[in-house]
Amino acid sequence: MIQVIDRALSIIEYIAREKQAVSLGDISKKVGISSTTCSNIIKDLLQRGYLEQEGHGKGYRIGPMCLGLGQLSDPYFSLRYFAEPVIQRIAEQTGETALISVLCGSKKLVVCFAQGYETIRFALERGVFDDIHWTAGGPLLLAHTTDKQRNWIYQSLNERWADNAEAQPWLQGLPEAVKKAQESECYSCSTPQVEQFAVAVKQNGRVIAAVGVSVPQFRLTEQLRKTVTDQLIAAGEEISEGLDQDLEM
Repeated sequence: MIQVIDRALSIIEYIAREKQAVSLGDISKKVGISSTTCSNIIKDLLQRGYLEQEGHGKGYRIGPMCLGLGQLSDPYFSLRYFAEPVIQRIAEQTGETALISVLCGSKKLVVCFAQGYETIRFALERGVFDDIHWTAGGPLLLAHTTDKQRNWIYQSLNERWADNAEAQPWLQGLPEAVKKAQESECYSCSTPQVEQFAVAVKQNGRVIAAVGVSVPQFRLTEQLRKTVTDQLIAAGEEISEGLDQDLEM
C-alpha cells in the first residue's frame, strides 16, 4: 500500500474508535508517525471533510464525509439482521461475549456483538478493527481466502509489525493456525489468559464472516468448552441459512 494512504487510513481508523476528540500528539504516538507528518495528513483530511476539529487547537474527530459515506451503503445490514438475535442468545446462555467479525483488508472488523453477563468479560465496540493474528476469527477468515489474498495479508502484517517483538511469535505461527482453521468446524486458539473460538458464517456457500466467543481461562471448563462449541456451530448454520434465504427473496 502507498505509505501516505496507509497512514491517512490509520489516522481515520484510530480517531473513529475514540469516543472523544483526540489530540495531534495522541494520534502521532498511536499511529507511529512524526507530529509534522501527522499534522500535514490531518490538514488534507480536514479540507476533504473526513475529519473535523473541535475548536481551535483542540482535538480531532470523525468528520461529516466519513459519516455520510457510511450511511450511503451498509454492506452488513443483512448479516447483522440475522446474526444479532443469535449472538444475543449465545451471550445469555453462556454468559460470555459473542461477536460477528468480517475480514477488511488485513484487519478484522467487529460488525456486531452481544455482551455476556459475567462480571469479568471481554468488552467490545462495534466498528472496532483488530489485526487478525491476535484472534481466532482472523485465521478462520484467512483460511477461506485465495492464496494470492492470503499472501498479500501475510506480507502486509509482517511489514506493519516488523519492529514489534511481541507480535513475531503470532505472525510466525499464523500460517499453521490458518491450516488448522481450514480443517476445523470450530476453530479455537489459546493464550495463558483466554481461549477463543470461531465458526464460519457462509452466504451462498462462501465464507463471509466468523461468529466467535472468547472465554477467560480461569472460567473455562470442559462443559463450557462443549457448550460454546456446540452453540457456535449451531449459530453458524442458523445465520448462514438466514442469509441464503434472504438471497432467494
